[in-house]
Amino acid sequence: MLALWSLLSILAVTGVSAATPDEDLKNRPIINSYPNGKIDNDLFSTLQNHAKAPWQWVWPDSSQNVRDSIPRACYDHARRENLDPKDVSVYDLNHDDCGLTHRLCRHKDAKMSVEKVAEHVGRLPAKLRALVQNIFIAPGAESAYYSGNIILYRGDLNLGSLYHEFGHALDDHCPFPDKKKLAHDTQAWIDAFYKDDHVTDEYAKSNQGENFAQITVHSLYDLNVPGGISNLGTQTDGRNNWDLYDDERHAQMQYCKEYLAANNGANCGNVKDDWDFVNKNTGEKVENPYV
Repeated sequence: MLALWSLLSILAVTGVSAATPDEDLKNRPIINSYPNGKIDNDLFSTLQNHAKAPWQWVWPDSSQNVRDSIPRACYDHARRENLDPKDVSVYDLNHDDCGLTHRLCRHKDAKMSVEKVAEHVGRLPAKLRALVQNIFIAPGAESAYYSGNIILYRGDLNLGSLYHEFGHALDDHCPFPDKKKLAHDTQAWIDAFYKDDHVTDEYAKSNQGENFAQITVHSLYDLNVPGGISNLGTQTDGRNNWDLYDDERHAQMQYCKEYLAANNGANCGNVKDDWDFVNKNTGEKVENPYV
């Protein structure tokens, strides 16, 4: 009992929380909102679109093999969403700053257009974009999730929501010091978190993974839009918003800059092409859908 009391006393004196970072996150105040749509609009107008025209796999000159094939990741997630893979169209997305081909799968009842997704994704820095090779546009209310080498979007999402999911991929791949699996679990991230005292919005309070992904959008803005995040000029309780979560943002920009900075000379990185396709009708492996 004495040892426990001593530990609690030390925590009280030093100000170190006995709660987990996720628990402490839920108790943090939220910054006042930036001007509506400003982050999305500035990112859209600043980041260069590197996307080429999407190439659909059902063009008249396509072989039957191409028409009947689908990336395995899209097939699996169609089944997961209780959708028929035969109702999914597949597109190649290529970019002028990276030789990696992305595959975009769109269900016939999806709300969001191929062109919108291609244009938004084409504006991402090449190395960040390359972290996710498959994108699925599904029907349903606005929501999204990241799962390894695929992002699934439902509804008609804005640019920030699209980029948020790439923030989860960044969490997977960004080389924070002593990282075992996820960047947000490292001591460097947790230390930065405890130096800050606000969160960007209500959704960021869900857990540290969502917090990391939300801040990714702000770090993209800070690194690429002239003037950075201070350009937005918003305050909370008499303090500049950007000062209230700057340690987490700076940690991302320190360790993940090669992924976040546009036109920094980096290519797509050492990413292996996800060459895994199946037949839409049977789910059986297809060695090469392009022949």
